[in-house]
Amino acid sequence: MIVMASKFSIKSSKSSTKSKNPFVVLFFLISFSIYTFYCIYHQGSFVRGIGWRSRADYPLSYNITLASGIILPAGIIVKHIFWHIKKNRTEYS
Repeated sequence: MIVMASKFSIKSSKSSTKSKNPFVVLFFLISFSIYTFYCIYHQGSFVRGIGWRSRADYPLSYNITLASGIILPAGIIVKHIFWHIKKNRTEYS
């Protein structure tokens, strides 16, 4: 049993360090940004179990949607920029 557990832990640690497909990341960024702009344009957001609600009805849900829709893609873009800068520095050092 101990040997099997160590094999699984090694396998899971390898998959977490594997880099993600850039096309999947790009698709996520584009689709999430489109949804965020749609929410801004129509002044509402989708509330689970209830449906589409306006900003006046559910302001907390709307603000969380906008915050995550702006911070998450911006964070991913910044992470990739830093990763490429770090990668280029180590290649030429």
